Amino acid sequence: MAVGLWGYQTVSAGRWLKTGSALGCVVVMAVLWSLFGAPCATVPRHGGTLPAFQAAWFAVGVVALGVSDRQKLSLALAVPTIVNLLLVHHWHQQNG
Repeated sequence: MAVGLWGYQTVSAGRWLKTGSALGCVVVMAVLWSLFGAPCATVPRHGGTLPAFQAAWFAVGVVALGVSDRQKLSLALAVPTIVNLLLVHHWHQQNG
């Protein structure tokens, strides 16, 4: 949803184009997750590629919130994401 907010705020045209941009951003993120991040992803992952993808995927959300003037929400997403990724690595829970 963070990228949807960013997509909505980025377009300076009418409401329909802003809404389309927001939906397009969310759809792109959903497709990327289904291709690379989901447990039954279409593209197989090897080694540390899943944690790297997950870190990048959530970083996009953190940055999108940050540039949308939602710094507190950006921090609220960044901290638990970093803690989660560190714990997944510490407990050897990586898939792929």
